[in-house]
Amino acid sequence: MAPAWLVVCRDSPGRGRWIRPDALSRISRAALEARSTLFLLFEDRILICLQPGFSTWRRQEELLQRLERLIAGEAVTGAVLSPAQSLARHMDEILTHDGGFQQILRFQEGGDFLFGGASKAIPDSCLKFSSKSCRTLCVIGGVRDMHPSEVKALENAAAHFNLSTRIVSFGNKPELTSKYMKAVAAMDAAQCFEAAVCGCEGKVCPVHKDESHQAPLHIVYALEKGVNLADFISEPLAVSMLVDTFMSSHGKLSHARLTFISKKNEVLSLEKPCAKFLREENALSFLQEQYKIFAQQASLDKVLRYRVRGISFGPQREFRILHADETALPLAPLQARVVVTPGKVAPPVAVVLASAADAAWVRAAAAVASATVYERASLGTCSGAAAYASILNHEGLLAAAISRAHAGFACPTRKVTSLSPEKCPAPPHLTIPSPSSTRSPSMCSSTCSETTETTDLDVLGSLNTIDEGLEFQGAAAEETPEKKNKTSCVDLDEEQESELQEQVVPSTPPKRQSQNKEKKKSWVELDEEWELELQECEARSTTAKTDSEARPGEAASGDQPASSKKKSFADLFK
Repeated sequence: MAPAWLVVCRDSPGRGRWIRPDALSRISRAALEARSTLFLLFEDRILICLQPGFSTWRRQEELLQRLERLIAGEAVTGAVLSPAQSLARHMDEILTHDGGFQQILRFQEGGDFLFGGASKAIPDSCLKFSSKSCRTLCVIGGVRDMHPSEVKALENAAAHFNLSTRIVSFGNKPELTSKYMKAVAAMDAAQCFEAAVCGCEGKVCPVHKDESHQAPLHIVYALEKGVNLADFISEPLAVSMLVDTFMSSHGKLSHARLTFISKKNEVLSLEKPCAKFLREENALSFLQEQYKIFAQQASLDKVLRYRVRGISFGPQREFRILHADETALPLAPLQARVVVTPGKVAPPVAVVLASAADAAWVRAAAAVASATVYERASLGTCSGAAAYASILNHEGLLAAAISRAHAGFACPTRKVTSLSPEKCPAPPHLTIPSPSSTRSPSMCSSTCSETTETTDLDVLGSLNTIDEGLEFQGAAAEETPEKKNKTSCVDLDEEQESELQEQVVPSTPPKRQSQNKEKKKSWVELDEEWELELQECEARSTTAKTDSEARPGEAASGDQPASSKKKSFADLFK
């Protein structure tokens, strides 16, 4: 049986005063979802007991109406009313309910650290305890601390029934009451809550000077198949995740991010919201406004690389992913984990809340996002996983708990394509060899580049190889039969050489080119020829003059010789 809860509240329903109905709704929903019995002790000394048979509600107004009918005297299934009376009688009634309890745990800052059993082995006598064998009553204040009179009445009743009261805590940072209840439910579902209670005795909560031990936390919730994002943001689960991710008891968390993604890759991502959303009506209006402005289309691997507090989720630094699957084995007991060293900056963490059917989709997206560490484990139900992860992260334990490195995710130099949920790789191993890569050798110190074991990245690479093979076959089908038959490398080289010779040395000379083309003479040769012609011309002119003097009659008749009628080359040149 799950631990029962006693919550002291600020409201006075007998007087019609509901001071914090939003907190009352969150507290009641967290207890009933964990199948726990809830005692609500109000300031006007009215006690209401809600059992798992109490039906759920969609809006907080429905819960208030049922409680008002119960106070008015009507019968409500799963609810029992105890009228106003003294604190001592109420405590006696609670401790004797349904056979009584075996231990009482009072949650208060400064108590024994429930995560403090890392350096001390848990006794074997405590390992046999579980929620089925030990009935536990957890006591906590709702939106306020317990008054000294209430604490004294509880201790007196516990002493009367020979029960010891222990003060425990999840850390020095105040948190919402509903988040404490969800964290206890998650640990109880993993059957490690009782062991943590036994192992934390005397452990002091660590004191942190700053927030360097807290990892930038990204909560990603994958909607179920067939659920639209526009409809989901009006559901109580969306409001609960919004509050669990960004709110603490005394303020908002600035190092967190929340993303909703549907199977159609419709995404709404929120970071550092400035609006007030602690009350249910404010949270619903805030989500509607954000959806109208910031809803977009994006794949899961792109969502995982979203930035949180200026730190990118990518291969440039260490990046861890936890697939929070409700059906998987629980996260290893935190007592065996090592707390992050003080002063060391915690690596970014993304917690993907998805079902077991989405395991291949999440692993493929983690590979594309170049996650260095990947782990699949349970953090309880989806409604409480965000609160549990937030509390673990506040104490610097979440990044240390996600510590199972996978060879396929340790080397960011391997090429992977983005995948959608419908195209995620199948689990069977493929044996198709991949083509030789042109990438430079990986400098990664991991063994992922040398191992022969088939990983998710190898499956993705094999799928890419199939596509490349299909493209190569299609291109080969278009080639001529002659080229298909030539399979020898020597034949191919001879063919290429012959084609090159045909292009460089033509078989027939051009038509315009003359075969008996004279050789061009230099200027020196031409000068010598001109000199010889000039001397010949002078000699001819002297001979002609001598002949004319000897035969004057012939000269007068005008019958000159043919040689004297020709002009010399020198005259023509002048």
